[in-house]
Order: sequence, then C-alpha cells, then structure tokens
Amino acid sequence: MQRRIYFPTFDTKRLVLRALLPTDAEDLYEMRHDDSTHRFTDTLPDHHIEATKKYIAAVQAGISQEKWYAWSLVQRETGKIIGLLSLWQFNMDELTAEIGCMLHPDYRGQGYMREAIGAILRFAHDMLGLSYLDAFTERQNYAAQQMLTKAGFSVIDQMEEAGALKERVFQMMIYRKSLIAASTKIYGGF
Repeated sequence: MQRRIYFPTFDTKRLVLRALLPTDAEDLYEMRHDDSTHRFTDTLPDHHIEATKKYIAAVQAGISQEKWYAWSLVQRETGKIIGLLSLWQFNMDELTAEIGCMLHPDYRGQGYMREAIGAILRFAHDMLGLSYLDAFTERQNYAAQQMLTKAGFSVIDQMEEAGALKERVFQMMIYRKSLIAASTKIYGGF
C-alpha cells in the first residue's frame, strides 16, 4: 500500500500557497518563459507551454516520491500564479533543507516571497523536524539577497558552482535561517 503524502495549503494575507496543478500551466509559462526569471540560475526559459507542462509533471512526481515540496503562490486578489516556493535537498542528519523560489517579474520587490516563506516556517520546523533552512543565490542577485536578509536569513558561506545548462561559473552566496529560535521569532510572521 502506498503511503499518502501530506501536502499542506497555507493562507497568508495576500497569498494562498497550494500544490502546483496542471491547470497552472499558462500562468507558470508566463513566468518561466521570461528571461529575467533565469538570469541568476542554471535554468533556461521555457520556449513553449509543453515544456512548462513537463515541468509541472516533474514537480508533481518529485512530491509523490517525497523528494521535495513545491507550492504555487496564488495571489488571493486575482487567483493568478505569481511564483513558486520549494523545500528540497533534505539532509535529515543535519536537519536542513534548501529553500528555492521563483517570482514573476511583475510581483518582485513587493514582499510576496518573504510572506510565502513566513507561511512555511512552522511546517518546516514542527512537521518536518527541520532546524535550519538554507538558500543559495547568485552573488549578483542583490534583490534575492535583500529578501533573504529581511526574512531572517544570514550569510554562512559562499562557493563557486559550474553551470550544467549554462556555460558559466556561478558565484553562490549561501544563506541560513535557524528554525530553533524562540517560537515568537519563528511564528511571528513578516
């Protein structure tokens, strides 16, 4: 008998964080097709919606295989998918996971991603048993660095990483957020 995967939905003031669905393809394509979404990552734009549909299927497969969690960020006001937030690269020996995020260019700089991260902190600590969340961002991605700092992450290291899809070396900043602080700090919101 296959184990049922618990996949929570979260509500914030402006967002609903829920599972990524095949019906999200058009909104997600709009985001993944934009070159600026891939500027600081070793990913490439989707050039047709079929690539986005394959991406959604791969994300759903990874969730069912317990490799990661990935939430669509749905703007409450419009019902539009404006971003993605994921937990992956789980290391249960060190009680860490990596957080990954992608936000539509029209919604950057408005606090949406920080709001979404705040929504999953309790789940990461209480349900997954994690003590820390790590985030990797390219050194030149100043907006992501600022968002992570505002969300309570601190730089712990840096590294170089050769691209697999792009012929370049990425200068990565590694950020970490402790989830073992006092509960008022963890759950206080943003």
